[in-house]
Amino acid sequence: MMGSRRLIVPAGVWEHDLPVAQPCTVCGEPGQLAYTTNEHDELTAPFCSLRHWAKAADDRVEITGEMKPISPYTQEAAFQDHQWNAICKRWPERGAKGISQTKNAEGHDVLLYRDERGRLLAALSRTQEGRLNVMVDPDHRGKGIGRALVRAAGRQWPIDLSVQTMTPAGIRLVNHINPRKPS
Repeated sequence: MMGSRRLIVPAGVWEHDLPVAQPCTVCGEPGQLAYTTNEHDELTAPFCSLRHWAKAADDRVEITGEMKPISPYTQEAAFQDHQWNAICKRWPERGAKGISQTKNAEGHDVLLYRDERGRLLAALSRTQEGRLNVMVDPDHRGKGIGRALVRAAGRQWPIDLSVQTMTPAGIRLVNHINPRKPS
């Protein structure tokens, strides 16, 4: 029998209580937690904490390549509120809580991040060339939502920094997720 489950914001993952403690995948201590990105996905191996799940999940994120210098045309303020509103119009206002995957009209992979009430707070799109575009609701920036989406993307697809066009915020995001220099 499955225990309770709850959405962990801003990680965008569901934490499930397991009925019986099992050794944590990372440290071997008793763990009674499992995690999923969608409420009803197959459960992960057991963990003793969200931090240990994140460590194991981040170890699977593949980030390669060297960051290019910031283009003089890339501005921190280039992504304005009206652009976020345009993004929101592409997707239903409400949906599955947590991180879900879909495709946009151009056929690009898209990860959507929705809060505990199912409201859209962020989107990440990935082109066929592997370029990522991360967009977070201006009222919810700086809360780790972009990191959660990039980590989720990195667990599904390799991330090559050499094909990215980075804003200063994007560089800070990558450095937070991948503090070691890519080889």
